[in-house]
Amino acid sequence: CKLGEVDDMAAAALRFNLMTTTRTSDIIGASWRDIDFAACTWTIKRTKNGDQLIVPLCKQAITLLRALEARQIDDEIVFARAPGQRIGHQAMLRMLERIPVI
Repeated sequence: CKLGEVDDMAAAALRFNLMTTTRTSDIIGASWRDIDFAACTWTIKRTKNGDQLIVPLCKQAITLLRALEARQIDDEIVFARAPGQRIGHQAMLRMLERIPVI
């Protein structure tokens, strides 16, 4: 299976991870209020070292987020597996295991 062909929240999170090169924990913790579609940025309020980070979002990342927004599972959580429930690290790891390495 190819990552772009999988319609799964963990696959979406993994694609977003590849586009932003940010930490998995930051992606899992992403909130809709931290996404600025007009500025094409995502603000991570508190990184691992305690700083705020503004991540520029490429066109593909914005497209992915717009698609997620259209079928929004949760009002707050970007990468939710169910209302009020974030995907976990293991879901992303399992998705990586499904993708063939070239």
